[in-house]
Amino acid sequence: MKHFIIFILLIITNSLFAQTSVKKVLKDRNEAVVIIPTKHILSVKDYNCISLKHHINKDDEYTTIYINNEGYKLLKKLNIPFEAQIPPSMKNKAIMTNKLSKGHKWDAYPTYDAYINFMDSLAKTYPEYCRLDTIGYSVEKRLILCLKISDNVKQSEVDEPKILYSSSMHGDELVGYVLMLRLADYLLTNKNNPNISELLNNTEFFINPLSNPDGAYAGGNSTVNGATRSNANGYDLNRDFPKVTEGMVAKGKNSKSNMEIENIHMVEYMKKHHFSLSINFHEGDELVNYPWDSFKKRHTDDKWFKYICRQYVDTIHTIDPSYMTAYQNGIVNGSDWYVITGGRQDYVTHFLQGREITIELSHKKVPNANLLPAFWNKNYKSLINFAKQAMYGITGTITDTSNNPIEAKLMVLNHDIKPSFTSNCNGKFFRFLSEGTYSFEVSKEGYHSKTIDNINIENNKRTELNIQLSPILVDNIKMDTIISIGVNTNKDINIEITPQNALNKNIEWSSKDTNIATINNGKIYGLSIGTTTITAKSTDGTNLSATCKVNVTENIILVEDITLTETSVSIKKDSLLTIKATVLPNNADNNTISWNSENTNIATVTNGTIKGINQGTTKIIAKANDNSGVYATCNVEVLLNTNITENQNNRIKIYPNPANKVLNIDLPKDKKLPINIIVTNTLGKELIHNTIHSHKNNIDISSLPKGIYFIKIDKYNYKIVKH
Repeated sequence: MKHFIIFILLIITNSLFAQTSVKKVLKDRNEAVVIIPTKHILSVKDYNCISLKHHINKDDEYTTIYINNEGYKLLKKLNIPFEAQIPPSMKNKAIMTNKLSKGHKWDAYPTYDAYINFMDSLAKTYPEYCRLDTIGYSVEKRLILCLKISDNVKQSEVDEPKILYSSSMHGDELVGYVLMLRLADYLLTNKNNPNISELLNNTEFFINPLSNPDGAYAGGNSTVNGATRSNANGYDLNRDFPKVTEGMVAKGKNSKSNMEIENIHMVEYMKKHHFSLSINFHEGDELVNYPWDSFKKRHTDDKWFKYICRQYVDTIHTIDPSYMTAYQNGIVNGSDWYVITGGRQDYVTHFLQGREITIELSHKKVPNANLLPAFWNKNYKSLINFAKQAMYGITGTITDTSNNPIEAKLMVLNHDIKPSFTSNCNGKFFRFLSEGTYSFEVSKEGYHSKTIDNINIENNKRTELNIQLSPILVDNIKMDTIISIGVNTNKDINIEITPQNALNKNIEWSSKDTNIATINNGKIYGLSIGTTTITAKSTDGTNLSATCKVNVTENIILVEDITLTETSVSIKKDSLLTIKATVLPNNADNNTISWNSENTNIATVTNGTIKGINQGTTKIIAKANDNSGVYATCNVEVLLNTNITENQNNRIKIYPNPANKVLNIDLPKDKKLPINIIVTNTLGKELIHNTIHSHKNNIDISSLPKGIYFIKIDKYNYKIVKH
């Protein structure tokens, strides 16, 4: 309490100075570091304009946060006291180097130019193993670069998993920046070492040392002093990705986000390369963090995530047992540490089918540069070993019966919530799983799904599984059998190809006599008087076909449209219902129609009068008799007679019945009020729900379509008919 009083006094005596100071810092940097009383943290932690420096200890009186201009306004609006702090990147003078060259001791932070030149020099020195990519540009037009390192760097080897190591999306967290530069140099310098060559021969390794160059060089290109967590717009890039929620993971839904330009370029790059395994490097703590960050429910691959994180830290502990010991001896589930939304780790894992973890390399964000070699010595073996995890798990190629690769969905049965992996355009898939025995379902629209049971997976080993899917073939072609059209007219032929999910429903059309009529994509063109036959033939190898006789006559007026008064009706068994048809145009030469039922065991039809025969559904068809092929349909549901309590049983009067607009309801005077009245259709769907407080009432049913309805009053049901 004493500390809090002192804090308030500081605010009172220096508030003008403190807040003016914060405003000036924000004007210069678009970011400020402040402390606020911890009790207020719940009021601000979900805002994108506020970033926590680390997880919250509720026992601390004050919490350090980063704010941008919007965050400043929010603190003022909520009357939350705050005080400016010295940013981590300005507490010590950073040792800088203007050049990174062979034999460099890696005990200094590079200037921006030194960074650019070093990345370029690696690509030029090792052109067969290293390629320099430009991911994009920052707000202030600095380069966001990535090195691809592989034994066949000029080719895209689709049968090899891709790895991405990316650092410093928080610009003032710079240990990973230097370690990634050194890792790239190490891989290329030692490319012939068996341990390294195994990795480069079997994977494609991508290293992005600096994903927020504007933040890192906010103080100018010659120093990292004054580096900011946020980008030049003042936004935290690790709160800026499309958000992932527990419900989205369960349902496979996506989310949209207006991202900062650095993240837009990064997402485009990640989507292009389909990284299987990735690490996002940060500073501020010393631990390895795995999904999910956004919510408490565990990832379905939680056991595998723990295994690879444990392996990373255990390797470190053989070198320095005192390093990375927080939480579960150096590893922690993201949401157990602290919940964030909009983070890259969850975005990659959910939306991009990757597997990403986050590693916090140092308690200090910009430690003294002479400590950088020690961080390398502790981490480099783990960095190599972790990348090799991309070579393990289950992998294979999915093809069709002609051995053509296909993009198909892969689901681990009794494990995945939904199909979470899709093979790439070359049919290749990489799926990481913890040790155990699994069954898989492989599916693709237009193909028969396949289940593969009892596949054994071992840690640190690769299991090959090649899968072939059979296409769903056409089993029937049904179309108009006879059509009449006039000379110089055209008409679409009605055709139905089953099953609906057949892979190839393309049709080869032909006319027996192209002087009389031709056919193009299902449209018949009448050329001269006569008769010909149109043939539709499947092209999927089944060689199924159907034919239609076409009569081409002098120009006649054919039926163009039939409209029924009802397109869907429900009737009871043994009852009748009449629907009417309107034939257009009115001057059609033959405007008569034929009525038919698809299933006369369910319902019959005579001149538009439908009779319910048995419970079920069928379709009534009204078809023109002029060979135009025009028809209309009405779906019919036949219901069994239900036990309806008639109104005389309890002295309730409902009238008129049938009714048109208003239904009157008279209740006996001794009926206890109020009472609920519910009107439903024959399928039980509630359409009207009223509470009445009088013994004489009326209900407006004018909005209801014609048909049969049930009205429930108290515990009794009544049948009513709407005209």
